Amino acid sequence: MHDKIIVIDPFSPDCVVVTGSHNLGFKASYNNDENLLIIRGNRPLAEAYAAHIADIIEHYRWRWYNKREAQRKAARAWVKDGSDPATALDDKYDPNVFYDADIPADDGGDGWQDRYFDPSRLASLERQFWLGDGTPLPPRAPGPFGAFNSGLTKAELAFRKAGADLKAAKKKKAKKKKVAGVH
Repeated sequence: MHDKIIVIDPFSPDCVVVTGSHNLGFKASYNNDENLLIIRGNRPLAEAYAAHIADIIEHYRWRWYNKREAQRKAARAWVKDGSDPATALDDKYDPNVFYDADIPADDGGDGWQDRYFDPSRLASLERQFWLGDGTPLPPRAPGPFGAFNSGLTKAELAFRKAGADLKAAKKKKAKKKKVAGVH
Protein backbone atom coordinates (compact mmCIF):
# COMPACT_ATOMS: atom_id res chain seq x y z
CA MET A 1 0.00 0.00 0.00
CA HIS A 2 1.48 3.31 -1.01
CA ASP A 3 -1.28 5.91 -1.04
CA LYS A 4 -0.39 9.56 -0.74
CA ILE A 5 -3.63 11.11 0.40
CA ILE A 6 -4.69 13.77 2.85
CA VAL A 7 -8.39 14.40 3.43
CA ILE A 8 -9.50 17.28 5.61
CA ASP A 9 -13.11 17.65 6.83
CA PRO A 10 -14.65 15.27 4.25
CA PHE A 11 -18.23 16.04 5.36
CA SER A 12 -17.84 19.80 5.24
CA PRO A 13 -18.36 22.16 2.30
CA ASP A 14 -14.81 23.36 3.09
CA CYS A 15 -13.35 19.86 2.57
CA VAL A 16 -9.90 19.39 1.05
CA VAL A 17 -8.32 16.43 -0.74
CA VAL A 18 -4.56 16.39 -1.33
CA THR A 19 -3.26 13.62 -3.59
CA GLY A 20 -0.65 12.90 -6.23
CA SER A 21 2.80 11.37 -6.48
CA HIS A 22 4.32 13.78 -3.94
CA ASN A 23 5.77 12.04 -0.86
CA LEU A 24 5.33 15.16 1.31
CA GLY A 25 9.04 15.27 2.12
CA PHE A 26 12.06 17.42 1.32
CA LYS A 27 13.25 15.42 -1.72
CA ALA A 28 9.78 15.41 -3.26
CA SER A 29 9.57 19.17 -2.83
CA TYR A 30 13.08 20.13 -3.95
CA ASN A 31 14.73 17.31 -5.92
CA ASN A 32 12.06 15.23 -7.63
CA ASP A 33 9.55 15.99 -10.34
CA GLU A 34 6.40 15.22 -8.32
CA ASN A 35 2.73 16.02 -8.76
CA LEU A 36 0.53 17.40 -6.01
CA LEU A 37 -3.15 18.06 -6.56
CA ILE A 38 -5.17 20.05 -4.01
CA ILE A 39 -8.94 19.88 -4.49
CA ARG A 40 -11.12 22.13 -2.35
CA GLY A 41 -14.87 21.99 -1.82
CA ASN A 42 -15.63 18.76 -3.71
CA ARG A 43 -17.50 16.94 -0.95
CA PRO A 44 -18.42 13.78 -2.94
CA LEU A 45 -14.75 13.33 -3.85
CA ALA A 46 -13.61 13.99 -0.27
CA GLU A 47 -16.14 11.47 1.05
CA ALA A 48 -14.99 8.87 -1.50
CA TYR A 49 -11.35 9.35 -0.49
CA ALA A 50 -12.32 9.18 3.21
CA ALA A 51 -14.17 5.90 2.54
CA HIS A 52 -11.05 4.57 0.78
CA ILE A 53 -8.91 5.50 3.78
CA ALA A 54 -11.43 3.82 6.11
CA ASP A 55 -11.24 0.67 3.96
CA ILE A 56 -7.46 0.57 4.30
CA ILE A 57 -7.69 1.13 8.05
CA GLU A 58 -10.19 -1.73 8.40
CA HIS A 59 -7.93 -4.05 6.40
CA TYR A 60 -4.97 -3.43 8.66
CA ARG A 61 -7.16 -3.38 11.75
CA TRP A 62 -8.34 -6.91 10.91
CA ARG A 63 -4.74 -8.06 10.54
CA TRP A 64 -3.82 -6.38 13.83
CA TYR A 65 -6.85 -7.90 15.58
CA ASN A 66 -5.83 -11.39 14.51
CA LYS A 67 -2.23 -10.83 15.59
CA ARG A 68 -3.37 -9.39 18.91
CA GLU A 69 -5.70 -12.34 19.55
CA ALA A 70 -2.83 -14.75 18.81
CA GLN A 71 -0.66 -12.90 21.33
CA ARG A 72 -3.42 -13.15 23.93
CA LYS A 73 -3.83 -16.88 23.35
CA ALA A 74 -0.06 -17.36 23.67
CA ALA A 75 -0.04 -15.43 26.96
CA ARG A 76 -2.98 -17.47 28.32
CA ALA A 77 -1.19 -20.71 27.40
CA TRP A 78 1.98 -19.47 29.12
CA VAL A 79 0.01 -18.60 32.27
CA LYS A 80 -1.81 -21.95 32.17
CA ASP A 81 1.57 -23.70 31.99
CA GLY A 82 2.86 -21.92 35.09
CA SER A 83 4.15 -18.50 33.95
CA ASP A 84 7.81 -19.50 34.12
CA PRO A 85 9.72 -16.43 32.86
CA ALA A 86 12.46 -18.69 31.47
CA THR A 87 9.97 -20.24 29.02
CA ALA A 88 8.43 -17.05 27.62
CA LEU A 89 10.37 -17.35 24.35
CA ASP A 90 9.74 -21.08 23.88
CA ASP A 91 8.45 -21.95 20.42
CA LYS A 92 5.22 -23.32 21.85
CA TYR A 93 4.31 -19.76 22.98
CA ASP A 94 5.13 -18.16 19.63
CA PRO A 95 1.99 -16.17 18.68
CA ASN A 96 2.21 -17.57 15.14
CA VAL A 97 1.26 -20.96 16.60
CA PHE A 98 -2.00 -19.41 17.82
CA TYR A 99 -2.73 -17.28 14.75
CA ASP A 100 -6.20 -17.83 13.30
CA ALA A 101 -7.70 -15.54 10.67
CA ASP A 102 -11.09 -17.24 10.51
CA ILE A 103 -14.06 -14.94 10.73
CA PRO A 104 -16.04 -15.90 13.84
CA ALA A 105 -19.53 -17.18 13.21
CA ASP A 106 -22.29 -14.65 13.81
CA ASP A 107 -24.24 -15.66 16.89
CA GLY A 108 -27.30 -13.89 15.53
CA GLY A 109 -27.24 -11.31 18.31
CA ASP A 110 -26.50 -7.63 18.20
CA GLY A 111 -23.58 -7.69 20.67
CA TRP A 112 -21.11 -7.04 17.84
CA GLN A 113 -22.19 -3.40 17.82
CA ASP A 114 -21.68 -2.70 21.53
CA ARG A 115 -18.20 -1.29 20.96
CA TYR A 116 -19.68 1.44 18.76
CA PHE A 117 -21.75 2.77 21.66
CA ASP A 118 -19.25 2.35 24.51
CA PRO A 119 -17.69 5.82 24.98
CA SER A 120 -14.46 4.23 26.27
CA ARG A 121 -13.87 2.49 22.91
CA LEU A 122 -12.32 4.05 19.84
CA ALA A 123 -15.11 2.49 17.75
CA SER A 124 -17.52 4.91 19.42
CA LEU A 125 -15.50 7.85 18.15
CA GLU A 126 -15.39 6.28 14.68
CA ARG A 127 -19.19 5.96 14.68
CA GLN A 128 -19.54 9.58 15.72
CA PHE A 129 -17.09 10.65 13.00
CA TRP A 130 -18.91 8.83 10.20
CA LEU A 131 -22.42 9.65 11.36
CA GLY A 132 -21.72 13.00 12.95
CA ASP A 133 -22.47 16.45 11.69
CA GLY A 134 -18.85 17.53 11.33
CA THR A 135 -18.52 18.96 14.83
CA PRO A 136 -15.41 18.07 16.85
CA LEU A 137 -15.53 14.69 18.55
CA PRO A 138 -15.68 14.43 22.34
CA PRO A 139 -12.64 13.10 24.19
CA ARG A 140 -12.55 9.34 24.66
CA ALA A 141 -13.86 8.19 28.05
CA PRO A 142 -11.45 6.18 30.22
CA GLY A 143 -11.69 2.43 29.77
CA PRO A 144 -11.28 -0.31 32.38
CA PHE A 145 -7.48 0.11 32.37
CA GLY A 146 -7.51 3.91 31.92
CA ALA A 147 -7.70 6.01 28.80
CA PHE A 148 -5.72 5.08 25.67
CA ASN A 149 -3.92 2.04 26.95
CA SER A 150 -3.01 -1.18 25.25
CA GLY A 151 -5.80 -3.13 26.95
CA LEU A 152 -3.33 -5.85 27.97
CA THR A 153 -4.28 -8.09 30.86
CA LYS A 154 -1.89 -8.62 33.77
CA ALA A 155 -1.01 -12.06 32.36
CA GLU A 156 -0.20 -10.57 28.96
CA LEU A 157 1.92 -7.86 30.53
CA ALA A 158 3.84 -10.49 32.55
CA PHE A 159 4.33 -12.63 29.43
CA ARG A 160 5.62 -9.67 27.42
CA LYS A 161 7.92 -8.56 30.22
CA ALA A 162 9.36 -12.05 30.61
CA GLY A 163 9.98 -12.29 26.87
CA ALA A 164 11.56 -8.83 26.74
CA ASP A 165 13.77 -9.66 29.74
CA LEU A 166 14.94 -12.88 28.08
CA LYS A 167 15.69 -11.08 24.81
CA ALA A 168 17.63 -8.36 26.67
CA ALA A 169 19.63 -10.98 28.60
CA LYS A 170 20.49 -12.85 25.37
CA LYS A 171 21.53 -9.61 23.71
CA LYS A 172 23.70 -8.63 26.68
CA LYS A 173 25.30 -12.08 26.74
CA ALA A 174 25.99 -11.94 22.99
CA LYS A 175 27.53 -8.47 23.31
CA LYS A 176 29.69 -9.61 26.23
CA LYS A 177 30.80 -12.65 24.22
CA LYS A 178 31.61 -10.46 21.21
CA VAL A 179 33.66 -8.04 23.35
CA ALA A 180 35.50 -10.97 24.98
CA GLY A 181 36.32 -12.38 21.54
CA VAL A 182 37.84 -9.05 20.41
CA HIS A 183 40.45 -8.93 23.18
